[in-house]
Amino acid sequence: MKKMYLLSAIVGCMLIFISCQKDKNEVRNNLQTSLQSSDWKISEMFNHDYECTYEYKGYILSFKQDHTLILKDANTLYYGEWSISDSNLKEDRLEDLSLTLYIPQPERLDKFNNTWSITMPRSDVLKLNHFNMSDGSFDNLEIEKN
Repeated sequence: MKKMYLLSAIVGCMLIFISCQKDKNEVRNNLQTSLQSSDWKISEMFNHDYECTYEYKGYILSFKQDHTLILKDANTLYYGEWSISDSNLKEDRLEDLSLTLYIPQPERLDKFNNTWSITMPRSDVLKLNHFNMSDGSFDNLEIEKN
């Protein structure tokens, strides 16, 4: 009888774990689909707590299905990569999801090259932040569907 209770408890825990993973995976998949469904404009950018939104006015981000990232300004296309990752596979917490952006050149675009914590995911707005361990400041990036 004890074995039956133990077996039931183990199966129950496994089902809960699988359902939690599905929930976070669903959020991740929805976020990925949302990013790929439209171009995004930069609506806010802070680097080391310094506002630099004006430097990127008019820039457009395109997240492609093959994880290519295209950043467009008025005259130029810049190519990079993007990915969504999960820092904690054991728990079903949205704050464990992050968005990594990498654009290799030019140097003035280095501000985007971070693994960004996703602080507010919506289908039309995405708020991201990155903690700078070197000086304790934050980088913040907000993008909106264009």
